[in-house]
Amino acid sequence: MEDLQDIIQTGVNSHISICSQIGLNADFSLQSIADMDSLIDEIFVDGKLDSPMVASEHENMILLGFGSYLGEMIIRSTGSGAWAEDDTFGEGLAFSCVDLPAGLRIWPFQKVLKRINNGPEDSLRSYAITIIRSSEEKASE
Repeated sequence: MEDLQDIIQTGVNSHISICSQIGLNADFSLQSIADMDSLIDEIFVDGKLDSPMVASEHENMILLGFGSYLGEMIIRSTGSGAWAEDDTFGEGLAFSCVDLPAGLRIWPFQKVLKRINNGPEDSLRSYAITIIRSSEEKASE
């Protein structure tokens, strides 16, 4: 079985490739996360994949890409962090987390699923901004 970091890198690469194909810039910026919010709105309806752009058998790869990319963007923006496996809330990749400086722990895959199910009020961009700011504040304490 692949290790977690290899799986995450596969997801990131997949997301970058998809973004390139549809004209989005996956450059690990906040704008790229806003673009992900927009893409979710385009391809998911009421928490279900509903798009002629994406075949249903590719849904898991889409989710892997979104969660991996969100976590990696936050790691890069905070300057450090590491993916970890955490079975506190469940088992499997969906419950993988990122340990950030100053003891912060986030679950990017769970946040993506929440965004898909709840809609724009669970914005990934707002989440990323909050986590990055919180990490900066804790680091300066």
